[in-house]
Amino acid sequence: RVPGRMSKESLKITLLSVYLSQDLHNIIRIDKGLSYSTGAATNKFTNYGTLDIFADSDIDNMQTITNIMFSEVDRLISLPIDQEKFERIKRGLLLGYVSSFEDNATIARFYESAWLSLLTMDGFVQIEEAIEETTPEDIQNIAIRYLVREKAIVNHDAPTLSYGKTDR
Repeated sequence: RVPGRMSKESLKITLLSVYLSQDLHNIIRIDKGLSYSTGAATNKFTNYGTLDIFADSDIDNMQTITNIMFSEVDRLISLPIDQEKFERIKRGLLLGYVSSFEDNATIARFYESAWLSLLTMDGFVQIEEAIEETTPEDIQNIAIRYLVREKAIVNHDAPTLSYGKTDR
């Protein structure tokens, strides 16, 4: 279980998932050719969410992919995060926020989120500033806090690591 959309850690969890997604794509898909679709994503509700690490594969590669997933999480927790790569990810996320305001639904979600942050966090979240202020150490600390191996739920239907509770 990870904090939800209204947590001050929400953006850091998003950055963590983007960082992990890029690593897993490079290793599992490009380097090893074990999966076409692999990555990490967050599923956030207002107060809680999950961080899912996933890959599709044939049955013979499931355990290998799961081992790589755990290995990448362990590496993220134990080794320093590459500063240059992290800055590229932050720039990409910033560009994504800018280009996302192209339809009415996205703008409505932005205002809903701003209203909820005003009610629950005593003010508006300045997303651009929050992204710029986030450091690789912040992301590593989030990984240490929430990506605990013993709490991972492994689904071998398609190798997926979910860090979250199944009950409310």
